[in-house]
Amino acid sequence: GAVCGVTYLPRGAAGDIEIAARDVLLEAGGQLVSRAEFQADAGTVTLALERDLTIRGVAADGNRSGVLVNAVGSGDQGAIDLRLPKGTLRMDDLGVIVIENGEASLATGTPGSIVIEASALEMAGNARIDSSTRGAGAGGDILLTIANHATLRGTTDPLEFTGITSLSQPGSTGNAGTITLAARNVAVFDGAEISARPVGTGALGDAGNLRLQVVDDLVMRSGTLSTESEVAAGGNIDVAVGGLVDLANSSITTSVTGGTSPGGDITISPFSKAVILENSRIVARADEGAGGNILIATNALLRDTSSIISASSNSGVDGTEVINSLQGEINVFSPELPVEPVDAASLL
Repeated sequence: GAVCGVTYLPRGAAGDIEIAARDVLLEAGGQLVSRAEFQADAGTVTLALERDLTIRGVAADGNRSGVLVNAVGSGDQGAIDLRLPKGTLRMDDLGVIVIENGEASLATGTPGSIVIEASALEMAGNARIDSSTRGAGAGGDILLTIANHATLRGTTDPLEFTGITSLSQPGSTGNAGTITLAARNVAVFDGAEISARPVGTGALGDAGNLRLQVVDDLVMRSGTLSTESEVAAGGNIDVAVGGLVDLANSSITTSVTGGTSPGGDITISPFSKAVILENSRIVARADEGAGGNILIATNALLRDTSSIISASSNSGVDGTEVINSLQGEINVFSPELPVEPVDAASLL
């Protein structure tokens, strides 16, 4: 639960934290913090590690373990720079890496950033990497470069989920930032989420953009990629996968559920080995505005009858759906086979 922190000077900026070590463990509410109030800018937390960074647990007072940089007043939100090119970033049990703008943030302010370089990323237990804005300032960008696998797993409810997020919080007018994730393999399981979006009708900023660059496979099981918005414009989702795009009970959405704002675009390109959809959705939809566009380029598209690919608008102009599949589209039907009940007593 120990805290290493630097805070604002009334007319200056919050200081920086720099750590060079073999391993770093933050647990039971342990934190690295750079915080600014009034007009001051938040600082930068920099970690250069030979091996692993582990963030997990909550203190008795409810404070989460993590790296936190925030500007409570009108200053800029600062930055987090984590470099462990030979190590694993492990986050569990509500651990967080967060930069945040306050309610007084200015539209003219400079967005912050989270930059992470690691050999592997493993997130579970409602852990979160997040860049949020609560005011007029834009949310910062998140850039993750993972040499091997990035795995996100788990959720308990809509407000608590394992995820990488750039959010416009209720009451804000600033836009969400862009999330870029480059990895060899990406897995999003059990309610985990990667999203750049407004939260609730009180958030008026546009959704951010998602960019995934995956060398091998993107696998989603009850997972979400989203720039979905209730009233503001939807962001774009760009996915480049060299292997399989394999979705089951999952969704990729840029929808706008209300108002006149347009939906964002979804691009799955260049050619993946296959796009496989099982009870899943790829949707770019709008309400009164124009629907977004969908482009899928793959060697083969396989989807079952419960899966949806849709670019539409409730009362505006529908978007376009372009599917460029070298092997064509294969509709997978899974009818229920008749099963005669077995008389267990006779078998016994």
